[in-house]
Amino acid sequence: MESKTFIRSWDSYGLECCREVGEKIEQARQRDQEVLLELIKDPDQNPANAPMREVNQLVNMLMPRARVNPHRSYEIYTINTDPSNTEESLSENFRESPRTMADLIRNRGVKLYSDYRPLQTDFRDEKNTE
Repeated sequence: MESKTFIRSWDSYGLECCREVGEKIEQARQRDQEVLLELIKDPDQNPANAPMREVNQLVNMLMPRARVNPHRSYEIYTINTDPSNTEESLSENFRESPRTMADLIRNRGVKLYSDYRPLQTDFRDEKNTE
């Protein structure tokens, strides 16, 4: 089954990034095969993989922001979705129901970074003992 791959980033204030990166990842895989052949022909060569560099640049822009703002509980995930989804539709879904979408992504996605800490609820009986 075909799917689309997205990088999603959000914090306690809402969604920050929703980028479709599946095509770039597929291009990078194809480029890796070409690179291997180029290295076999000429081992002194240092070929680049531009599509993967673009994906890495996106992640490298998101990571420092998340790391210096741990109080905002940043989360960065990749997730595969149905091919009919778009950046706009996923962003709209996140705005309409942020907690549901965040839980769905946590359960089905691949975590790249997370400062998320679920609230710890104390269920002990708090009777007044005087």
